[in-house]
Amino acid sequence: MQIIKMKKFQALKDNLKLTEEELLIKYRAIYSSINAIAISDLEGNLTYVNPSFLKMWGYSREKDVLGKSVLSFWEEKENAAEVIRALQNNGSFVCEIVAKKKDGLRFETELSANLINDPDGKPIFMMASFINATDRNKAEEKSHKSEIQCSSLFKNMLEGYTYCRMLFEKGKPKDFIYLEVNNKFEEMIGLKNVIGKKISEVIPGILKSNPKLIETYGRVVMKGIPVKFETYLSYIDMWFYVSAYCSEKEYFIAVFDDITKQKQSCLRLQKILDTTTKALSSIIEVKDPYTSGHQVRVAKLSAAIAEELKLDKKIISAINTAALLHDLGKIAIPAAILSKPSKLSDAEFEMLKEHPKIGFNVLKNVDYDYPIAKIILQHHERNNGSGYPAGLKGPDIMFESKIIAIADVVEAMSSHRPYRPALGIDEALKEIEDNKGVLYDEDAANACIKLFKSKRFEF
Repeated sequence: MQIIKMKKFQALKDNLKLTEEELLIKYRAIYSSINAIAISDLEGNLTYVNPSFLKMWGYSREKDVLGKSVLSFWEEKENAAEVIRALQNNGSFVCEIVAKKKDGLRFETELSANLINDPDGKPIFMMASFINATDRNKAEEKSHKSEIQCSSLFKNMLEGYTYCRMLFEKGKPKDFIYLEVNNKFEEMIGLKNVIGKKISEVIPGILKSNPKLIETYGRVVMKGIPVKFETYLSYIDMWFYVSAYCSEKEYFIAVFDDITKQKQSCLRLQKILDTTTKALSSIIEVKDPYTSGHQVRVAKLSAAIAEELKLDKKIISAINTAALLHDLGKIAIPAAILSKPSKLSDAEFEMLKEHPKIGFNVLKNVDYDYPIAKIILQHHERNNGSGYPAGLKGPDIMFESKIIAIADVVEAMSSHRPYRPALGIDEALKEIEDNKGVLYDEDAANACIKLFKSKRFEF
């Protein structure tokens, strides 16, 4: 750093009664400051400037600046004169001014000036610090514009937007308050003036009808993990797809997309598919009236076993659909074989064993959201490999097919057939008990037996 010449401040040293070392320490900080520092006499004539001042105003030498009035560096000289007068009267002053560089370029600067007194309280000089405010003001203006744009975006975005604070009771999520919402959200829920209100106040009863809502949002704010889910508001009959994010501890953002039309469309398609499935299921009954209702009963028992095993709802639905269609392939088997009142010949039985393949080929190109055709193909396979059509063993057989296999055997044995009278449910359950782990999956078998013995299921 350039050494400060102490002679330059001799008068100051005398007036402030400082030692040379104290003066050097005091002004070292001034010299090296990134802010532009200027010292003037009481009339406003410059007696010292630091390197940052020279750089800010575009000068390379101190001598080009010293002795000049501070007014010569300001664009608005009348305002500058008022600042000096105010400073002389009040002892300090802060303002923004328009300054002019050596090359005439104008820029904005923030001025902070103080009147410096000697130990006796007598004013001896003025000191001013300047910060180039042009870049800062541009940044603030840009930030302000960005804030306006973001606010406009949130207010007018096509999805519903909410900013909320979670409320806790004994450390557990209990309710939440709306801090900010956009126009689309209010339009979606049909309510106005929700800001500052609890969800339980805005939509009474929602926490009872949607008990997992608070739990879901609570997981977002407590673990900071974003979640996406579907929810239904019964009072306006609308479905929403919700994306929720934690913005900071206790606060979260939720974005709502109205999927009511899509959901209704999906429900209509599902209804059509269910109706078609039932129609296909009933086709075989036209050809084989002796097994009327067989597939429906197998479907009910299969679904009950799946529920007992606490399988996912989607899997239970798939099992029910596959069970309703598991014998569809019998449509290609001659009626004489299906209703034959005596034991089938080996050739006839081989023909009957083709029905899982036929059912698979009929349904393999149907766009179910689960491999229904494959489940049907394997419903006569057995754990020990003695089943058909492929002789698959336990690990290679779909679990859904194993469940239907058990329900199929129980229903068939407990019902009348052309070649024999009904054997009864007790005999059917004995078959499952004796061969669980051998022919039938043990978990599914135990679940089936438990359902009947507890009298929670009956045909």
